Amino acid sequence: GASESEGPSSGEESDDEDEVELSMKGPMLSDGDDDWDDEDGEGGDDGEISEDSDSSDDDGPGAAAVSSEHTYRPADGEDIYGKSLPAPSSAAVPAKYVPPHLRARAAAADGTSAAPPVTCAPKESPAEASARRTVTSTMNRLTESTLQNCVAALATLFGADRGPSVPGPVLRSALSDAAERCCVHDRQLMDNAVPVYACALALVHHAVPAAGIGGHLVEAFGLAFHTALGEARRSCAEGTAAATDDAGNEAAGGYQRRASNLALLLCYLYNFGLVHCAFVYGVVRDLVQSMTEVDAEILLLTLRHCGARLRADDPAALGKVVGLVREGAAAALAKGNGTTRVKYMVDAIVDLKNNRRRAANEAGAERTARLRKFVGRARADGDGAATCSKITLADLLDIPERGRWWRVGAFWAGARPDDPTDRGRGATDAAAPADGPAHELLVLAGRQRMNTDVRRSVFCVVAGSTDCEDAAVKLAGLGLKGAQDREVARVLVDCCGQEGGYNPYYGLVALRVCDRRPAMRFTFRLTYWDAFKQFGEMGARRAANLAKLMCFLVRERVLNAKVLAPLDMSSLPENGVIFLTVFFSALFDGCDAEELGNIFSKVRGDGDDESGLCDSITLFLMTYVKRSPKNVKKSQFHSNYKTSLKLCKTRDVMGF
Repeated sequence: GASESEGPSSGEESDDEDEVELSMKGPMLSDGDDDWDDEDGEGGDDGEISEDSDSSDDDGPGAAAVSSEHTYRPADGEDIYGKSLPAPSSAAVPAKYVPPHLRARAAAADGTSAAPPVTCAPKESPAEASARRTVTSTMNRLTESTLQNCVAALATLFGADRGPSVPGPVLRSALSDAAERCCVHDRQLMDNAVPVYACALALVHHAVPAAGIGGHLVEAFGLAFHTALGEARRSCAEGTAAATDDAGNEAAGGYQRRASNLALLLCYLYNFGLVHCAFVYGVVRDLVQSMTEVDAEILLLTLRHCGARLRADDPAALGKVVGLVREGAAAALAKGNGTTRVKYMVDAIVDLKNNRRRAANEAGAERTARLRKFVGRARADGDGAATCSKITLADLLDIPERGRWWRVGAFWAGARPDDPTDRGRGATDAAAPADGPAHELLVLAGRQRMNTDVRRSVFCVVAGSTDCEDAAVKLAGLGLKGAQDREVARVLVDCCGQEGGYNPYYGLVALRVCDRRPAMRFTFRLTYWDAFKQFGEMGARRAANLAKLMCFLVRERVLNAKVLAPLDMSSLPENGVIFLTVFFSALFDGCDAEELGNIFSKVRGDGDDESGLCDSITLFLMTYVKRSPKNVKKSQFHSNYKTSLKLCKTRDVMGF
């Protein structure tokens, strides 16, 4: 009974508690929750509460405390994944604007240096911007197959009909910038693209000689190379500190590849006649003096792509460079900086001096020779006004003090009295004809039996020029026409024969003349045929000099083996025997088997003339050359001697 009496009282108490809880929860509902109230009201009375709601209400405060205790919260400065957050930038906080003059005054008062004022580049006109876009798009679609079309478009743009709205400096700057963007990269060596772009630049230079493209390109690329080389050297010097830093290694490699690409571009501009050999030799001397790992790599790259031409242009300078390389390598080895690349570089330049060709150096020779034909045709079609820029590396580095002698109208401090390379330089030096030869040269021309005005003028140019390039330019400036051009070949051969010893200068001049005018090759052949008729009258020294000159012209493909066709080698006078002996000896000393095969393969066919020439050469080799003291077993001379005999007997294979 007691339990029954207590039951209702406890139930009433629970009902009162529920009413209190509802009254506490009621104000938490917003005015916009009428629909929710109605839905709950449909299920029963307002005072009834489901078991779920009761249970949630009972554990509400405790559950919130537990959940807040076990909730993951990231640490300060980290995200929910544990990664560090970037520090808040102070630049995002807006600050009051301070005018530049007040900033400078405040910096002066604090004793600190203010930042230099930002200057904006002058805005280009619409015509200039359009011309720059045209140059860029043309250079971007340049390939070996589109070479002629792109060059024609650039020549039209640089021509005289461009109008005054597009100045020449803007076009030259656009051309050099576009070439540098396409050829100079920080991640790879552009040895496949550089030859085509260098050939295009040389063709545009010859197509529009008055635009001054050559001097601008040499200056732009030369200064860029010097800057990139300095950055590469500095990165190489800091390599020990950055050896464990990937970003530092990548930056050092980027500087080195940029300098290598610029050096490659200058090498091919030299191969195509836009850069003078004095500039390349200046770069080589600069590399040799430093002799770091970067310098060794760039020097190897230079020798690989233009070493043969350097040797042909100035062998004496190459000999001096070899001495400098050996001294620099010895100093590097003494300091402990010598590497295998330095030793390999020394071996490579010594092989170049001794004319030992390497397979790595001949990798792109065929492509370079093919592209050089385009430049030769452009040079032959021109009027000879476009010449090689005789700018040296020292000239570029002295621009702030001495100015630019190669730019018309620019400041130039004048020639140094103690520097022979500065004498005679000027804006008109490249195109000045030799119309006033000195009295001493005229007297010497009379002694050498130069009995006509044309021959005297040619002799004064050849004897009074500073180098082969200067002679070729001045010979082109003489304005010889028709049969007068033949006197150039005759004077060169005659002067070479009268020297006390063989002088390679005449061969280099002959090569430059034939590059400008390919028709002169046949003139040199006729000149030698006339010389063959004078074997009975000439001396042994003259015969030896002419033989070495002909060997050089045959190896440079100015002449071919058919030049020997008129000779009857079975009955030659004494000087004729000397001539052919010296010729074949020089050929066997300087050629390898492949070059020898190319020389002999020029005589092809099954006619009696070719067969008789083959038999005559075989007879002469076995009669005279076989007894030469140079014909020693296991020597290059003996190997080439055997190869030539096989080529003469195997007509069905070599056509000779």
